[in-house]
Amino acid sequence: MAFNAYQAFQGPIELPIGGKTYTLPSVSAAVGVRVTLIAERSSEVLTIAARNEEARAKAAANGEPEPELEEVPDFEIEGVDKIEDLNKELLGPVYDKMVADGVSYDALFMAGQVATHDFLYGRAAAEAYWNSGGDPKAVAETLPAANVFSQSTGAENTTPTQASTSGTKPRPKKSNS
Repeated sequence: MAFNAYQAFQGPIELPIGGKTYTLPSVSAAVGVRVTLIAERSSEVLTIAARNEEARAKAAANGEPEPELEEVPDFEIEGVDKIEDLNKELLGPVYDKMVADGVSYDALFMAGQVATHDFLYGRAAAEAYWNSGGDPKAVAETLPAANVFSQSTGAENTTPTQASTSGTKPRPKKSNS
């Protein structure tokens, strides 16, 4: 049995923005290493922050003084000074084309995030990110439980749940009793 061409299962991403379609380049190996390091560091920082918040809440609930907290590591990745630098690397010549076309910063940022999500979590996560306007909850639904989007930081969720737009109410579940 022969291997299929890589392009057969990992086609390009085409993003419609402002009446044009931009085809994102594949993430290069060098950029992929940096993106992976950023994701790992982000996960580490969020995990420690969540543990610290949990320790604070537990101490407060028990009337204890604030516990000694874990030190949160610095979040610096060599070679990436700001997100724009990483987006330029991720999007390559498409970045310059989008800027020349007057694409909004939000759309440009989202395009970089689509490339990142596709690389780290797969096409379904990238599509969920784009189609939801960047909602991390939509992305989390496409991923396994252990990911940076589904980890609780201890913060209360204040985003209201969207009501049904179908005009129908869900049917009550039938009881087997």
